[in-house]
Amino acid sequence: LIMPSIDGETLCRIIRRKPQFEKTYLVILSAIAVDQKVDFISFGADACIAKGPFMKMKKHILDVLSEADVVNSKKGSGAIRGLEELYNAREITGELLSIKRHFEVVLKSISEGIIEITDDNRIIFANPAAISLSGISEEELLTSDFRELFNGGDRRRIGALLKRLEDHSRSLDEGVEAVINDRELEIRISPVNSGKKGAIVILVDITERNYWQTHLRQREKMESVGTLAAGMAHDFNNLLMGIKGNTSLLLMGMTSDHPHYERLISIEKQVASSASLIKQLLGYARQGRDRVEIMNLNILIGETADVMARTRRDINIHMELAADLRDIKADGGQIEQVLLNLLINAGDAMPQGGDLFLRTANVDHLEMQSKIFKAKANAYIMLIVTDTGIGMDKKTRERIFEPFFTTKEMGRGTGMGLASTYGIIKGHGGYIEVESKQGKGTTFRIYLPVIE
Repeated sequence: LIMPSIDGETLCRIIRRKPQFEKTYLVILSAIAVDQKVDFISFGADACIAKGPFMKMKKHILDVLSEADVVNSKKGSGAIRGLEELYNAREITGELLSIKRHFEVVLKSISEGIIEITDDNRIIFANPAAISLSGISEEELLTSDFRELFNGGDRRRIGALLKRLEDHSRSLDEGVEAVINDRELEIRISPVNSGKKGAIVILVDITERNYWQTHLRQREKMESVGTLAAGMAHDFNNLLMGIKGNTSLLLMGMTSDHPHYERLISIEKQVASSASLIKQLLGYARQGRDRVEIMNLNILIGETADVMARTRRDINIHMELAADLRDIKADGGQIEQVLLNLLINAGDAMPQGGDLFLRTANVDHLEMQSKIFKAKANAYIMLIVTDTGIGMDKKTRERIFEPFFTTKEMGRGTGMGLASTYGIIKGHGGYIEVESKQGKGTTFRIYLPVIE
């Protein structure tokens, strides 16, 4: 059914959704209903009259209204009235249908969302892409206020953009980024130049683009910080060795009853603690694979999970370990540190207890093509660690691998656990990624190359 701005069938469905129009008798006048074989009963109309001479149409309208009174507004038979009076309009009708179908195909095939709004911001048209992005049905979307698709600051910015469009009556050069239905969109608005007020809105889904750009920036930053961390670690290590050496010299020949003995022992302990932190920094910087051996990750996971089970009895550990998991060549101590870091973080995210899932599998680099990294051609083992904890927001998720970044209170963490995990995995030629949402837990995926 051809109508300006909105499809006639859709309009009927919208009318029927309104409680105040539930008993309204709905009559369609159409020039193309016959050619389209319109089933007007299915979308809520009560009668359909083919367009023809005015007086004939008037008679048919009065007839169907009279019948409606007799049958208490029950649906009609489904037959189209006035077919006998159709005059040479079939060619025009054919052209109208051809044009309509052409534009429908074009609009349906466009990946960008297209929305038309009136001068009071009511939506009167939306293509399939726009309906999908909105997350609601076409009937709910049409006639709704375009601004109501947005929340908070986005709604205010869209409102200001529409006001500017109204004041200038021309397309605005810049787009606005906003969120609809958890998708990040770039929104451009242009006025309708057809003698009527309104605007065309183009919605471009940039969620994936932003995702990749964010991770690319994060990766570049991590590489820079890693280089800086390596230099700092070596410098601090040299300083610590000087302090340790001089402390040892002072302690030589000194008895435990010396007034400075306890102070020097305290200095030695602090040096040892600092050396451990330096070791984690070197781990982050992807240096220090000391004791490489052939090992099966499943064995190490089982041992580490046992430690976790004894210390956190309020956490249920579920393991799904591949029986045919391939061996890797790795530093067992460092990989054990990775597992402990992940399990401790999972435990901290579940202060009231919860479920911890550990899963391993053999994967190929081709199965990793959709990841944020470009995996080298190889076979890998995959470790998935999932908790049912508090999760993380986007800002926290983007910083968790940074050295010294922590969300824990002062004195409860150095912020080096996940930073060293990142470095150790990278140092072994592997990859690590994280998925998390606030209140919905966190999942880490680790990939390590297998022995060929």
